[in-house]
Amino acid sequence: MAALDNPSDSKHPVILTDLELGSVMDVKTSKSKRKKSQWCSAINCTNGRYECPGLSFFRFPRDEERCKKWLINCRRQDLLCKSPRELYTSNVLCAIHFEDSEYTDPHRRNRLKPLKAVPTIFNIPNPPPKFANRRPAPRKRKIIATGEQNSPSSSLQPVSTEDPSSPGL
Repeated sequence: MAALDNPSDSKHPVILTDLELGSVMDVKTSKSKRKKSQWCSAINCTNGRYECPGLSFFRFPRDEERCKKWLINCRRQDLLCKSPRELYTSNVLCAIHFEDSEYTDPHRRNRLKPLKAVPTIFNIPNPPPKFANRRPAPRKRKIIATGEQNSPSSSLQPVSTEDPSSPGL
């Protein structure tokens, strides 16, 4: 028990109980076991790689032409400024967005056809809905003249640029 009272005593090894050992192991491994979740990049999709373990996720293609097709179908304007390389390393789409014909084995849905697969299934209204609570455009008003007295030109006097106190030169 002297070893537990004075852990700095180098002559005696520190003996930990299973409970204490378990908590020490949790502290050491909790940071390394934590994985950053990767979310599906499609609009209105909340599927995550670690939140949906049975669902397959696919990286954006490195090929610029195919990557552009994926982006157009995703309708993610904020991703258009990224290069295909950046998208490949940081963005994924889940299996829900691909038709069965895009898989090598439609029953397993875990491997896309190489160099051909393009996502086509998205939960996006097409075309975007019109806003019902939008304020109508203001109506243009017409000027109605009822006679010479009310016309704007009859009430205006010509303005002289000369000084009235000085005689004309």
